[in-house]
Parts: sequence; structure tokens; C-alpha cells
Amino acid sequence: MRSGVRGETRYLGEDAVTLQFGRYEAVVLPRWGGNVVAFRRPDAGWSFLREPESFERFSEHPGVYGIPILFPPNRYADGTFTLFGRTYQFPINEPARHNFIHGFLNQLPWKVLGRGFTRRAAYVVLTHAVDVGHPFYTYFPHRFQLTLAYTLSAAGLSQWVRVRNRSPEPMPVMLGFHTAFSFPFNPGSAIEDCRLSVDIGQRLELDDRALPTGAVLPLDRVEQAFKAEGANPMVESFDNHYTVAHPGQVNQASIRDANIGVSLIYRVDPRFRYWMVWNDGARGRFVCVEPQTNMVNAPNLPNPEALGVVRLDPGQRLHTHSAILIRKKSQV
Repeated sequence: MRSGVRGETRYLGEDAVTLQFGRYEAVVLPRWGGNVVAFRRPDAGWSFLREPESFERFSEHPGVYGIPILFPPNRYADGTFTLFGRTYQFPINEPARHNFIHGFLNQLPWKVLGRGFTRRAAYVVLTHAVDVGHPFYTYFPHRFQLTLAYTLSAAGLSQWVRVRNRSPEPMPVMLGFHTAFSFPFNPGSAIEDCRLSVDIGQRLELDDRALPTGAVLPLDRVEQAFKAEGANPMVESFDNHYTVAHPGQVNQASIRDANIGVSLIYRVDPRFRYWMVWNDGARGRFVCVEPQTNMVNAPNLPNPEALGVVRLDPGQRLHTHSAILIRKKSQV
């Protein structure tokens, strides 16, 4: 077993920061949104996050590998909304549905503020500042700073996020992560060996533009199982939006592999009040369990702050903490 941080590594030809602690390893790509593109246990061959097969695949769709940040998360009708007295207009980057989706920050470079290790964990801290002249400022004219910290320990991978408003006016904060898990994460296991559980509450109906209609749908058999013993998410296509089961509390998702008696547990901060569950039409060996602070298209719906939009006043900070924990059957 070894621990440390290698700050000048390469991943698919890209600059990377590699964290190692005990049996675990994580790879961060600062130039690509500070994305943790790999979280593994090499001695067992486990790869917990979906990793790209090539840089070409990754650069085409960087938002479907690892833990890409979404700011703001998901879709916004016609790329526009008005909040706190200001109207925002974003480019339409989903032309088929005429929406703006997932923001820009997962494709822009982040700065490494620090890295190192202690007796308990290896860590890296990254930051991205938006100011006048930044390409995102054109559409979201606020000065703010995002900080991401990841620690790798014997328990797993932990994530801290801080958003600081550095502008003289209030700014809306809408945050999410397009977390893509391997399913299964053990190459020697079959999909049928694994079960996904998610703390979902209500399923929110989406229209043909993938925007909420305001209606609530009944949970089907598989979704009911998500809330209990777990289910195989590859038996049907998922691109569904949910409330969390426990508002104001920590919620979690888990992948249990009965073949090896190991569970991956994804615990998310109480700030994250909604989920998306997406499996790309059940065509691959991965599932995205996406926590987000706000409902899809929340700024264009009545009472957006009740739907998770956060008003961050000048100088204020928003903090979240989430973690991916690995547990043997006896520990779950």
C-alpha cells in the first residue's frame, strides 16, 4: 500500500494529478473542469467511475465521464431566465430541444491551489474564478470563485465545494454533478450481480423538451425497488428527474455487487434536493446518478427559490460536501 500525490502525471495524454492512498487511486484533470475522471482500486481491478476509452471520446463528450461539475445543472428553456432582477441569455447548446444545458465549467481549465497528503488522506484543491473577460461572464455577469477539494482516504473519495460571490450584487447559484458510475465496477462481475439503490422521492414528469411539466408521475416497479432493496437499472432506459427522499438531510445512492460483497455508497449534501438518473438508453455499462441543487428549469417556474435556486448575496459563500464510500458487506 502507498500514499501520496503525483502532480505531473499524464492521463490519455493530458496533464493530471494522481492521488494515491492505501489501496485506492484517483485521477484529476485540471484542464478539463477539475474532473475526477478515475477512482479505482488497482489491486482488485475495480474502476468505480466511468472512464473514457480514448482522449477523442472524452473530448467529444467530457460530461459523461468521471464527476463533471454542472454550473448550472441540466436544462433551461430557450437558454434564458430572469432572477433577482436580472435577465440571463445563454447560447442554445441543445438545438434539437432549444435549451441551454449543463453550463461551461466542466470544459474549462481549473487552477491547482494545493496538493499533498497526511497520515489520513491524499488531497488536491482546485479553483476557477469568473471575472470580467471570462467567456462565461458574457452570459453570467457575476464575479465569483468556485473551489473544489478532493480527498482520498481509506474510506473512499470525498468532495468539498465552495462557491463565493465576489460581485457587488446577488447572484443565483445552481450546482450539480453528472456523476458517472461503472455498472458493474468490478470487471469480473455481471450486470445482473449488481443492484442500484437511490433515495428518490417523487418522479417529476418531463415534456418532449425534457423540461418539467409540473405533474408528478407514479414510480414504476424498478423505481420502487430503487427505494428499497435496489434494482438493475439496465432493464429499461432512464432519463428521469426526481426529488430526493429526505429533504434537508443527507441522501444517498448505492451500487451493491453481490458477486464480491462490496457496495459503493454515494452520499450527497443536503443542498442537493433533486436527482437525475440517466443510463444512455441502457446501452452501456454505466449509470449516471446526478445530484443537483435545483429542479430542471427552476428559474422559469413559479417560486424558483423553493425549487432549489440559491440567492448568494455579495461576499456570501455556499458549501457542499459529498462522498463516495466503499464498503464490504459486513460494513454496510
